[in-house]
Amino acid sequence: MPTPTTNLLGQSFPSSTSLDHALRSLYGIGHQSVQKYCAVLGVLPTLPLSALSKEHSMQLTALGEALYPGAYALKRAHFKNLQTLVETSSYRGFRHRSGLPCRGQRTRSNARTFRKTNLFRKKVSK
Repeated sequence: MPTPTTNLLGQSFPSSTSLDHALRSLYGIGHQSVQKYCAVLGVLPTLPLSALSKEHSMQLTALGEALYPGAYALKRAHFKNLQTLVETSSYRGFRHRSGLPCRGQRTRSNARTFRKTNLFRKKVSK
């Protein structure tokens, strides 16, 4: 017997999932956004999706359409920001293009990304 699912902002979730967990699994929605949505609705974030009333789910859908641009738009904006960094030849853009950490992490002892890119370049050049 299949588990009952609930549709929330265009994505299906099992009905036993909490509202907090379901919303946070969407790209671009974090803890603060979940708290804001739940405060506007007047429900607890730990409430399972099966316990949401039709009225609350309709309000949540309307609120999500108003405040949440969608995963595709957020990913496109993020990629555009990275492309801008690379095109302007900024330091962070250079680090992104090279596959190196760009937020101050050390590369001498624990740069897995750096090691992977070097191994890949050695294999290609042979």
